[in-house]
Formats: sequence, structure tokens, C-alpha cells
Amino acid sequence: MFAMRIKFSKTDGARFISHLDLMRTATRALKRANVPVYYTQGFNPHPYLVFSPPLSLGVISRCELLDIRLENPLLPEELQKMLDGAFPAGINVLDVYEQEHSFNEITYARYKLTFSETLTDKFNEFISQPQITVERRAKKGRIVQVDLKAEVEIENIKKGKIDFILPCGNEKNISVNLFSEAFRLFAKAGDMPVLVERLDFLDKDKNIFK
Repeated sequence: MFAMRIKFSKTDGARFISHLDLMRTATRALKRANVPVYYTQGFNPHPYLVFSPPLSLGVISRCELLDIRLENPLLPEELQKMLDGAFPAGINVLDVYEQEHSFNEITYARYKLTFSETLTDKFNEFISQPQITVERRAKKGRIVQVDLKAEVEIENIKKGKIDFILPCGNEKNISVNLFSEAFRLFAKAGDMPVLVERLDFLDKDKNIFK
């Protein structure tokens, strides 16, 4: 078996494809492209596919990752060429390379929030609060409180554009939608269009994960 990693983007209508549907979409795309994917053994064999941490519905991504195993060796550029056009509109293969690091090394993700420039001052007020407490559903359906102020790292604030980092690992994972919705509520802008993008996965030292 030969382990390969596929980096792809989810934009436009594809950002509304759920994680479960994405698995089906990838399976069909690999079959359509005649990729010699390794199938698991057992009663119900299925293609070996492992995705990076799930993306919240409606969020654009420039850095989604998919690990596959091949029955026969292929060069990364050969695999990328085979996949060209195999995925539906909005899912674009950006890179293909041999897998070196485990997804368990992903600890954070970098995001971008884009909204009306007129609300930039409001965002500065929002992020200047001593605490930004929200509720979220934890394991077994428990409702827990989370202080987003303690979890978020703001990297850059421009007019209507915010770059920031949130936990995105196995031990701790904060949904970016919690952050964007908390700001929307604070700004009293329920109908405000907010574009959320995931730009990079990061390791524990906040280096870009590949």
C-alpha cells in the first residue's frame, strides 16, 4: 500500500456539502478517475479514506486534506492529473504528495472572517471584552460554557477582514461558527453577510501542517 495525501479547496456551493456527503463525493470521484484505491478487508470492504478535521457547514476552505492508500504506486503528479475534473464544481485539487505526518499532529487552524468594513470598530469592541462566553454542546449532549476570548488568537485586523487561530485538534476543537455567530450577536447584525474561510492547518508550534 502507498499512502498519499490530497489537498483540496471547498468553495462556492461545495461549502454546503456535509462531511458525510463529502466522503461519498470523494469515493465517487476516485472511482470516476480510476484511481487504484486500497479497499479495507472484512465483511464490508470500502475505500480507505481519512479526512482532516471536519469543516463547519457553509465555511469555505483552502486547505482540506484527504489521505488515501493505493494498491499500485503512482507519482503525486500522476495522481493529481487523474483527479483533475473528477470532483464536482467547488472542490478543486490543489496538491498531491506522499503522506508524512499524522492528522493527530493538527492542533490549530487559521481562519479568515470577512464582513462589512463598517463593522470593524464593532469587532474591536467585541474582541476587547474580558470574556466572550458562549454555550456549546459537548459529548453525550451536555451543554458547556466556553470562553472564546481565552481560545482565539487574533493575528491581523484590517477593515472588514480578520485573520485568527482557533484550536482544531483531537484534544480541543472550537467550531469557527461559534466565533462568527458570537460576533454577529454582539454586533446586533443578524442578517449581516459573514464569509468564513479556513486557510491552514497548524501543528502544536503553529507551523503550517502538511
